[in-house]
Amino acid sequence: FDLSGKVENAFYDRISLGTVNGEGYYSNKQLKFNQFSSSWNGNYVIGEALLPIDFDIASSNAQRWHPNGELIVKTEGDFRSAVFLSEYLAETDSIIGDINMILDIKGPPEKLVRNGAITIENGSIYTILMDEPVRRISTHGRLVDNQLSIQSFTGALFDTQTKIDSTQNLTITGEMDFTKFFEPRYNLHAEGDDIF
Repeated sequence: FDLSGKVENAFYDRISLGTVNGEGYYSNKQLKFNQFSSSWNGNYVIGEALLPIDFDIASSNAQRWHPNGELIVKTEGDFRSAVFLSEYLAETDSIIGDINMILDIKGPPEKLVRNGAITIENGSIYTILMDEPVRRISTHGRLVDNQLSIQSFTGALFDTQTKIDSTQNLTITGEMDFTKFFEPRYNLHAEGDDIF
């Protein structure tokens, strides 16, 4: 059967998706979205997806992942807020800026492989671990087989009480393991100059 629709105020877990539009069809235990989009608070995502979900009414596996199915999702988006990350990083309050992300996901639902890239310009990270945010972030990372390699990361970290406005005085290098996307593992190295 064919699908076409719009959902207002959509959510995925803790993440607001705003208005979601999509077109697709269901056949042979696969839900195929030829295109979908999501728009909320200055964030916009487009993509396509093939989900191995069994919606056959007579099936003993109805409304579950098809046991031998493979999920394929391709997305690209421009964001004002990286809420899809900050909601799951306990120490991070918010990540804002001019954010562009490409994310492709493929594999069986229990063993997904993610590839893509992320770029942040004019960004800020607010964390509960520090009184001041990291400002003026410029970063680029590549995600290959669930491993995010930070290609470049510069930012400014300074105490606003002293009124000293440092330029880019912070660099970060390293990797993040997104094998468990909502529970990343970190191997980061930060280097700063005149921080506080």
